[in-house]
Amino acid sequence: MGSNKYMSVSRCHWLLVGVLLMSCSKFGNAHDVECPVDWEEFDNFCYFLDNTLRSYDDAQADCVANGATLTSIISSLEQTFINTNFLVSAGINIWIGLIDKMTEGTLEWEDGNTYVAADSNFRAGQPDNGAGGDEDCMHVYDNGEWNDVPCSTTLGYICKMKRTHFRIESAQYIGKEGSMLSITVHRDGLIANNDEITLTADVPTTDTATYGTDYSSDTGATETLTFNPGDETVTVDYTLTADDDLDDLMFFTLTLALSGATMTGSTAGVYASLGSPSVTQVFIHDCSFMFWIDPVYIGDECDTMVEVVVHRCGYLGNTDDKVEIYTSTTGVTATAADFTEITMAAATDPVDTEVSFAKGDCAVAHQLSLTPDDVVEGMEYFEVVIDRVTGTNAAKGTVHTVLDTAKVFILDHSTIFWIDPIYVGEEDSMISIYVHRTGFVGDPATVALSLGTPATATLTDDYTVGTVPVVFADGDIVKEVVIDLKADDDIEDTEYVTVTLGTITVASATKTALDAARDTATIFILDRSCKLYPKNVLG
Repeated sequence: MGSNKYMSVSRCHWLLVGVLLMSCSKFGNAHDVECPVDWEEFDNFCYFLDNTLRSYDDAQADCVANGATLTSIISSLEQTFINTNFLVSAGINIWIGLIDKMTEGTLEWEDGNTYVAADSNFRAGQPDNGAGGDEDCMHVYDNGEWNDVPCSTTLGYICKMKRTHFRIESAQYIGKEGSMLSITVHRDGLIANNDEITLTADVPTTDTATYGTDYSSDTGATETLTFNPGDETVTVDYTLTADDDLDDLMFFTLTLALSGATMTGSTAGVYASLGSPSVTQVFIHDCSFMFWIDPVYIGDECDTMVEVVVHRCGYLGNTDDKVEIYTSTTGVTATAADFTEITMAAATDPVDTEVSFAKGDCAVAHQLSLTPDDVVEGMEYFEVVIDRVTGTNAAKGTVHTVLDTAKVFILDHSTIFWIDPIYVGEEDSMISIYVHRTGFVGDPATVALSLGTPATATLTDDYTVGTVPVVFADGDIVKEVVIDLKADDDIEDTEYVTVTLGTITVASATKTALDAARDTATIFILDRSCKLYPKNVLG
């Protein structure tokens, strides 16, 4: 077995590890690390069978040269593993790392484990120190039974290597400026040694945070982490520096590396490696925040209140972030008579109207008062403007440059009645007149409709209705009125009569009006007579 066989891990092995790490496999610990190529893993150790025939001392030297020892077998489970994975396929006797060279009859494992006779698997009558009392080295037969033979015998052998690997707990950490962030490094596998590794704050070109300015640790950009016997984790604390700058989310990179001091506690070597992840990115929340407001709201003056919502995005951990708002009537259609104004305070004045955010709030509602009146008017609007950030952390806050203003439209809650302007009918027929209602249609209402002057047609002779009430139920927006046009024997030109909307009666609302441009209509009545004209006139 040459030394170049031991310490490389094939690409396909690493791909396999990646697949296992991404799944919740039932086949083992997700943090297990592959042994070197051609080695077999069992219980945090790596094993290698070499069929090259060597003396005991040469076999042990070859194992040690590659960070291992001749194998110990300290449990029935380990014996079964070796039988199944190596002895059946080898078909030859194999050295194990058990000797009584120092004191005859006192057996010792090469890797320092304590020999326990009850856990041994010697063939019956063995060890017998035969061959003239020179059988000081142990081997196993292909059936798994142990025996002692002279150490000069040449056999195949199994090397056993302790295995340890290190990993960072997470591939990503998130902290906020002005706080401490703990990074945890794990040691898996063999944890009985004193081990050292390094955690370095790299500065690749992609990093946006700077060591010493945005973050720091007690001992510098490179931390040496010491694992004492039994330690499974070591924690490193980083200070994330606070400032008043408005920064984007920043990050820096930490890289785990094996140091020269790793494996100092091992007498026979350890297969130490880096697990996954060995690199992590640390993101720093800037603790800055921004306020904005929804751009459009619609209120009804009869409700007297409209609610606007101010939003906070970015860092939400502060308990007293505040923003000042005011209302504007510049360039709008509503006036101070339509709502309760919030005047803009000068920078040195006491805060006029503040919207306060508690920890975790991302939106806070604020109510504005609307003033009802008896004036029939169209939809009006005014503006609500976010003015400035106040509160203890004002330096870290800003206002959105586009979503800083909202338009608040006020529904007038008035009702307008109107009629289509032209109708044409024939005598001796029925004609339908349509009265419309727009605006607020939530109340029953009645509007008077009358036929009269100016007119060439006359009541009784040409039509039958003088005045009729047009009744609107709750929700009605148009009503039909049917007029009876009478017939006569007179031969006459087309006549007309004027339809006029009049008195409005509404159950609860007082804001009603007639559309001044569409409150009358004309009905033209075709005569249905035929006049005779001289031939020279008709042509």
